[in-house]
Amino acid sequence: MSLFWLKAVPWSTLLANAPLIVDGAKKLASLVRTNPPAAAQSSPSDTNAGAAVADLAALNTRLQALERQQADTAELLRALADNNAEMARALEAVGQRSKLTLRVAAAAAIGVVVLIVWMLAR
Repeated sequence: MSLFWLKAVPWSTLLANAPLIVDGAKKLASLVRTNPPAAAQSSPSDTNAGAAVADLAALNTRLQALERQQADTAELLRALADNNAEMARALEAVGQRSKLTLRVAAAAAIGVVVLIVWMLAR
């Protein structure tokens, strides 16, 4: 496989967005690493109503933590999607510029050939 495609990557855009990409990756890794809070342990002296209230409070705490993590993950995915869209637009622009460059180079080559033939025909 040729490494020619590496020349088409807009490295300046990629390097400019690298800190955002790294921060996003760190956020995602920290979200994955965090463990959910341990559920409240009920002791034998607790009544059933007290244990139910403690379990409900623990579930509520875990639900709020999961909602925060989900919101953070959604924000991270949105940022990554925006970066992906920006990269796609940059690649499209690079593709268009390369086509234009190829056409200009072909026209210049034809011009040089015509000039050489004209010079030799004189």
